[in-house]
Amino acid sequence: MSKICLNGFKEENITLLKNKDATRKNIRKSFSKITKNAKANDRMLIFFAGHGETEDLPEGGEMGYLLPYDTDTQDL
Repeated sequence: MSKICLNGFKEENITLLKNKDATRKNIRKSFSKITKNAKANDRMLIFFAGHGETEDLPEGGEMGYLLPYDTDTQDL
């Protein structure tokens, strides 16, 4: 029997990336794993607690970015 961890999500279906493990590469790998394993009507919860950056667009408006641990803020 699977352990239930968070709001009915099975522990083996939870990926936690913190600090130096929350790199762009690891986040993308985790999203890839989710999309390969998800079935129709599966529920998915993505929680991001971290930094972000907003830059002005030349034509007006803004573009927002979530910043992984290894972000180069000079090359968003």
